[in-house]
Amino acid sequence: MADGGSSMAFTITSLRGTTILVVRGEGKGHVGESEQILDELRRLTSPEDGASVLFDIRALEYLPSPAEARYIGERYGDVGAAWGWRMAHLAPPGAQFGIARTVEIVSGLRGASARVFSDETEAIAWLREGERGAAERKSS
Repeated sequence: MADGGSSMAFTITSLRGTTILVVRGEGKGHVGESEQILDELRRLTSPEDGASVLFDIRALEYLPSPAEARYIGERYGDVGAAWGWRMAHLAPPGAQFGIARTVEIVSGLRGASARVFSDETEAIAWLREGERGAAERKSS
């Protein structure tokens, strides 16, 4: 898994006891990391699995511009839809939440399943609903 090191503000881990991948942002960050994150998520998943991904940006200092948010939404929407990802964005109330909503809306217009939350428990519950649905579809 990516540990981000000093060059990235993001780490990718698995949520214990689930198949949910957690992309955690901390510190400065920049929009260029979006592609690195997508590359790593594609490496860790397969389109057949329909992964659940929690993007936790509560500790991220970087605030994308509206244009950058649209770009992120387009890229994550395209890849998320193609790979069947269910994406929850966990953001603090305020500007970061608003930017995450832009990403959610644009991703949804691209066919991806995405939602924004300010409560971690709600975000994980929504992702787990997707896990149960995927498991039911595989067993049918």
